[in-house]
Amino acid sequence: MEIFNSQQYPVHDLTKMYGQLDTLKKQYDDDGVVVLKDFLGSEYLESLINESRALANQAYFNTVSGNPYLCESDPNLPGDHALNHKESTTLGVIAGDQLPESSVSRQIYRSQALRDFVASIIGIPKIFDYQCKLGFINIARMVKDNYLRWHFDLSDFVVSIPIQSASKGGVYQYIHNLKSDNDPNYDGVSKVLTHGSPQIKSLQTPPGSLILFQGKHTMHRVTKVEGDVDRYVLLLGFASKDHVKGSDYLRQIRYGRTK
Repeated sequence: MEIFNSQQYPVHDLTKMYGQLDTLKKQYDDDGVVVLKDFLGSEYLESLINESRALANQAYFNTVSGNPYLCESDPNLPGDHALNHKESTTLGVIAGDQLPESSVSRQIYRSQALRDFVASIIGIPKIFDYQCKLGFINIARMVKDNYLRWHFDLSDFVVSIPIQSASKGGVYQYIHNLKSDNDPNYDGVSKVLTHGSPQIKSLQTPPGSLILFQGKHTMHRVTKVEGDVDRYVLLLGFASKDHVKGSDYLRQIRYGRTK
């Protein structure tokens, strides 16, 4: 059995993917997201589902309130300013050190072929480990009434594999390049938060897909889970440089502990 669908995505021999890689690179640059459907072998997807369900009761659930920029609010600004807009996120997380050494999750994370493939699409020389035993890999679990608020990521890119979709709700939505390094676009963000926007796109994320996403400038959320089937997503903590790790504060609110 192969972890990845090598017939459709021969990641172990990228010379067979030159034309396809060019297309994927352009899509990533233009749209900020690439969804590679049926990327994971069906047997391994089934194993991921079983792993997630077996560890479901170990997930740490927390509710955190804040603004889309994941930074402190500013009392000197008006109450309706984007930095002072507060919304709550509630979800559960199974940390990396809770996943067995023999788990499929760890096998996927350790795959050098996957790392080379991801690096070639997002345009960096090399993929590095995320230096955190809790976050180098983790599984996000969303149950009924859980919601991931509108936000921008702090990292340059996110690599994930949907494991199981909610029966209702739990839809990934985004607006590409709503801000930039030079322009936080507070007014534009406020309008979306208050009135919505026709620019909002819903992303189809079938289980077993590989998703590469630029969330630093793209505001995104996961709508409320409404059904009784949990939503699971494997998050792969890859980094574009060495020695990257999160803060104790971020670890505490995400995993309920710092080590």
